[in-house]
Amino acid sequence: MDNTKDTVAAFQSEHLGMGYFSFTPEEQKTYTAYVKQNEEKYLPFAIPAAYAQGFTIAVDNFSNKEKVKIFISNSSPKTADKSQELIIVAHQRGQLCFMAKGNETQKAFGISLPKAKIPDDGIVQITLMNAKGEPLCERLFFHNQNRQLNLKITPDKATYKHREKVTLNIEASDADGKPVEGNFSVAVTDAQQVLADPYQENLMTYLLMSSDVNNLSSSDYYSTLRGNIEQPAYYFNKENTEASRHLDILMMTQGWRRFIWKDLMSDKQPKLEHFLETGLEVTGKALKPNGKIADKVTLTLMVKSGSKEPIFQMGMTDSLGRYGFYGLDFTDSTQVFVQGMKKSGGKNLDVTIDRMKPSPKARIIKTPYKAIEFNAQELVTFLKRANDAIELDKKMRITWGVKLLDGVTVKAKKIEESDPRKIYATPQSSIQVNQQLCAGATNLFQMIQGRVAGVQVSPNSQGGYSVLIRGVTSMTGSNEPLYLLDGMPVDGDALTSITPCDVDKIDILKGSEAAIFGSRGSTGVISVLTKRGSGNYDYSKDPVLGVSLQKRLGYSVSREFYAPKYDVAIPDHIRPDFRSTLHWQPNVKTDATGKASITYWNTDASTDINVIAQGVSTQGNVGIAKAIYGVK
Repeated sequence: MDNTKDTVAAFQSEHLGMGYFSFTPEEQKTYTAYVKQNEEKYLPFAIPAAYAQGFTIAVDNFSNKEKVKIFISNSSPKTADKSQELIIVAHQRGQLCFMAKGNETQKAFGISLPKAKIPDDGIVQITLMNAKGEPLCERLFFHNQNRQLNLKITPDKATYKHREKVTLNIEASDADGKPVEGNFSVAVTDAQQVLADPYQENLMTYLLMSSDVNNLSSSDYYSTLRGNIEQPAYYFNKENTEASRHLDILMMTQGWRRFIWKDLMSDKQPKLEHFLETGLEVTGKALKPNGKIADKVTLTLMVKSGSKEPIFQMGMTDSLGRYGFYGLDFTDSTQVFVQGMKKSGGKNLDVTIDRMKPSPKARIIKTPYKAIEFNAQELVTFLKRANDAIELDKKMRITWGVKLLDGVTVKAKKIEESDPRKIYATPQSSIQVNQQLCAGATNLFQMIQGRVAGVQVSPNSQGGYSVLIRGVTSMTGSNEPLYLLDGMPVDGDALTSITPCDVDKIDILKGSEAAIFGSRGSTGVISVLTKRGSGNYDYSKDPVLGVSLQKRLGYSVSREFYAPKYDVAIPDHIRPDFRSTLHWQPNVKTDATGKASITYWNTDASTDINVIAQGVSTQGNVGIAKAIYGVK
């Protein structure tokens, strides 16, 4: 109604609350839409005020098989001397399809866009711009020439028995009926245990439509639609005569702008914060013995993964001493070997490999909720099946004598192996040296300082360090404790030359703990145990000049979906089999004749079985197919 309460138009929604209607607003008038659902009260919604002048775009995508008709209307035509140029652009996924020009002198003009110029099925955006490249009006439409694959699933029987072998034949052809090679995923489920929305998302709907959805509040460079698309497969059902028309309504209802044209015209591009990853990477740094950067150093990488042939690559450090090997492909636990060599052929370099980046962690910030519609009887059957599965699990536990135990915690003291370098028992004060501790110290006295109560470390006049352990009595006149290096008495100054990261542990003994050393231990004992001093030390772990070795994790090895085979009887087959998913094979390849086949075995359930296959051909065309058979 307008502001005089005169009825201007009546309308109703057509599909999932969406629809459209037309009316021509008049100047100086305001309009309000009154809407009600079922028997509810009318709710008012203010219509945005109309502009005094502007443009509209109308698209006819159905009346002509060869062309898309585009109509531009101008409410305020201008004279030739004041008219400016208009630009009409059509593009799909960032690829320019069509461009035309017009002017502001005409009240209306039409353009024909040849459908042959549109590269693929999917959303096409038409934008009307002025001479400055500023958008004036936009409209989306969906181009569908049915170039999708014809995919067919044929079971070798119409009905099967329990635990009977099933062979599914898959055949793929293009829109012209020619066989195509492709890669497809096949899922087989119990129809009474897995409730599926008949119009749920699939590979075809995602690639051609839903991937263009933007859920953010502001438009970005790559989104054409906004918000969640309900029942996306509805629009691709060939048996639905209203699908194309309702899809066009979806384009008008949820359509949004694809590019920020002002930024595009000023050559402003989106900021790329990360490089395109083409595989795994190994990076690191090379330094000279004095710690300075080793630039333009030739590096050799070797990656050995299981029984596979090793990977070799050559590289060079940059001006910062950094290097990187990219696009690597290896699996499971792998040894990575990097060797550096100077121009002169010398290997006196410190080559390090960066630690492997941790796997990204995801957390749910909002529980997703998406309601689906299904038959009430199907829900009853599903709940009965779910309850039967729980009861069966309980009976199996009783039959097989299975009992669930509470958590068990095992407590015990770690058994330490005897060390011939120590003639004393486990001390109360001990410092275990790790990489973080030794990396920040220039000598081992700095690692002791401030970490043990009652032990005071201070610099002396000779440039070394003095240690005083409080609570002990000197019998020799000296306050210095007894220093031991791998069990042998040494002078305190000798400990300053030891590299901190070569130390494994520092034990501090005082009082009765040091009594085993007699009068020598009256002022306390500091026992330094090095890594190399241990009898179990692995000398192969010693760093080699110019060489670095590291264990890395590659891609996870693919695992085959478990499905029992009932062609040969085994004792384990006595167990009941009511699996909800009978089979899943994610990598089914059709050959040059467009054919492939898979086999599996049915369960013990008398039910209907749903089969769905979806994938793409080597040319990039997408296809999806469904089949159903019975088990009695």
